[in-house]
Amino acid sequence: MPRLRRRRSCLVALAAAVLVVRPVRAEDAPATPAATPDALGEEIEVTAHGPRRPQAAAAVAPGASVTVVEASRFAGEAKSAGELLATSPGVAVTESGAPGQASTVSIRGASAQQVKVLLDGVPLNSAAGGGVDLSTIPQQWISRIEVVRGTEGVHHGSGALGGVVNVVTAPPRAGDWSASATAGSFETFQADAQGAVGGPDWGLLGSIAGSTTSGRFPYVLEQPPPPVSLVREHDAAESGGLLLKAYALTGGGRLDAAAQLSGGRRDLPGTPAAPTPLDWQEDQRGIVSARFRRPASEAVTLAASASTRVDRVTARLADLGGIVVRQQDVAGTGTVSADWCGRAGVASAAVEAGLERLRADGIGERERPTFALVLSGELVSPGGGARLGPGVRLERVGDAQGVSAKLGGSLALAGPLSVRASVGRTYRVPSFAELYLQQGVVAPNPNLRPETGVGGDAALVASGALGTASVGAFASVYDD
Repeated sequence: MPRLRRRRSCLVALAAAVLVVRPVRAEDAPATPAATPDALGEEIEVTAHGPRRPQAAAAVAPGASVTVVEASRFAGEAKSAGELLATSPGVAVTESGAPGQASTVSIRGASAQQVKVLLDGVPLNSAAGGGVDLSTIPQQWISRIEVVRGTEGVHHGSGALGGVVNVVTAPPRAGDWSASATAGSFETFQADAQGAVGGPDWGLLGSIAGSTTSGRFPYVLEQPPPPVSLVREHDAAESGGLLLKAYALTGGGRLDAAAQLSGGRRDLPGTPAAPTPLDWQEDQRGIVSARFRRPASEAVTLAASASTRVDRVTARLADLGGIVVRQQDVAGTGTVSADWCGRAGVASAAVEAGLERLRADGIGERERPTFALVLSGELVSPGGGARLGPGVRLERVGDAQGVSAKLGGSLALAGPLSVRASVGRTYRVPSFAELYLQQGVVAPNPNLRPETGVGGDAALVASGALGTASVGAFASVYDD
């Protein structure tokens, strides 16, 4: 079969005018200076005017288009990660069927592969490629979901062309506890329990969750005639997870750590016209992460963090002749950073190094190191009404290298009115599947180059006691 190449100019140009009304913290929350996101525990942000909790840990640059979806707003509705995400402007969620089936996210028309998905700040995107399956995140863990629209490669690296989704789990607050059990149609059951203990200088949270569904629902098959009443079969799904989070004030700073284990099994029913009654998929994920921060002086804060993620997927697929295929993805990253905070603004520098390794049928074993240098900052006017934040990231992933840059800002106008705008550039390195795996009629190409994305957006924002209304436009161009 001939080797296929990416077309040189794959162009997406989008523009929109939006009017939204919701609580002030939810939409277009101004990203603040010197954000030191701590998704492992209680978030603390150091600004030129003192510490405060950030609106979105995933959004570090000013002028970013941000939505924070609080799970507590939908208490009692048992919404999945995909259903919560779907309430955010500019987001489209694609679901493959009943609860427990695959679910992916698109932001502003970008593909699922062009959106970076994080769980407590740890990237979930696999080196094998494709979008992140949101159904693998236990919905009972979710405290809030942060959605950052637009190119965000400076702070999140390769792959964040369309935007970033950060799923944040509950922090370890001593005395917090809960338990629930839910039953619904299609033999659907969910249960979870969590509790937290602690003292003045430490906290520990434990959470366990599980769900199951048969996926059996009635439907009418219209074609070919006459119509036939049937029941959807082979559509069951089971999943569960265990979450541990802790923090301690020690060594003159703060140590945060988290461990997450999750897994599940789902039937793959196919379509009514082409059922696959023997297909199934199993997945397991484990994440361990830790970060230590401490002030080095009145104006400088130092931090070091590390995370490791292991994903395993096993599936039986009729399209591959009924064979069982296996895939294991391992990724690890370490980061050291320094933040300076002064009256005129902030400056940050970080160095990241890591390794991603994939072992999969059809690809064999592949690995590539990663390295990045990140410089960013923010200038704040004396009154705080104007903010300007540049950032640049120099990155190398395997043999590919790229540059991400962003410039964002906001300006307060009269009364409740303000404007925000940002422009950025980033890129995505080819996945191992694109480089080495035959995917249907699409042949692999080891010579693929990274695709690049350039985008910008601007909005007029009105904020008040009842919420926020904004009218904005954006454009994005993806090349190669």
